[in-house]
Amino acid sequence: MDVMIFDDDPYAAELIATIVGDEERNVEKHLDKIDALEKIRRGRPRLVVADIMMPGMDGISLCRAVRSDPALTSVQVVICSAKQFDEDRQNAQAAGAAEAGQVLES
Repeated sequence: MDVMIFDDDPYAAELIATIVGDEERNVEKHLDKIDALEKIRRGRPRLVVADIMMPGMDGISLCRAVRSDPALTSVQVVICSAKQFDEDRQNAQAAGAAEAGQVLES
């Protein structure tokens, strides 16, 4: 598995998949974070892209969970949001995200 996307907005998930995907990358889209950490452990993606705000586990909590699992040290996490709050970006980076940025609203 190359990329796992967790975003409850299907349009945003599709946009991200289009940006990061190509014929050489395997991309999975998940519209919720139910069992996200287990999916990541099973799939061992190189990259996880997560929305900062979703029902259940938010993107920052998911990032912390990934970063705290010794088996997932090679997994990069990018946190996305439609919001423009510097505090969210700082919190994501403090949680260990490789990047935190804004995605255009759909």
